[in-house]
Amino acid sequence: MRSTTALLIIALIVIAVVVYVANRRKRVALPIITDDMTISDVFRAFANTPIERSIGPVTSKLVSTDVLVVTSEEFRGMPGEKLKMGVSRDQNGDQWAYCYTDEERLLVTNPPGTFYAKMSFMGFFRMITRDPQFRGVYIDGGSPDSFVIPREFFELVPMVGR
Repeated sequence: MRSTTALLIIALIVIAVVVYVANRRKRVALPIITDDMTISDVFRAFANTPIERSIGPVTSKLVSTDVLVVTSEEFRGMPGEKLKMGVSRDQNGDQWAYCYTDEERLLVTNPPGTFYAKMSFMGFFRMITRDPQFRGVYIDGGSPDSFVIPREFFELVPMVGR
């Protein structure tokens, strides 16, 4: 009886090790972000990576980036001036905040002459995080290289001085 139990335990350990090694091999290494990569390069590098694994590295690159936010009127950034941000709703009626990493990408989905405000990505993200009406953030929407951060993944964004 003891030898049967011991053999069963050994067999279970072997199976567990085989399953662990097989799953470990399936896990693909994350792309490496270099200083010379553009935001678009980073978006492309992580295009096929699950969001829970890509959001940290991608947003770490965005931390030091300014973004353009479409506004409904000219925004000068004067004290007390409110930012009237242009937003979009999806087919479910959920509201999304859009930002763009440069004017070229903004003009993919917006006409020339569109008003926009320039701000740090983290300032923009903090603003959206505080407002529960937004379902998430769409970065460079309409461009072949874009990135979406649904609200349920906001907590995974590394925020300096949260």
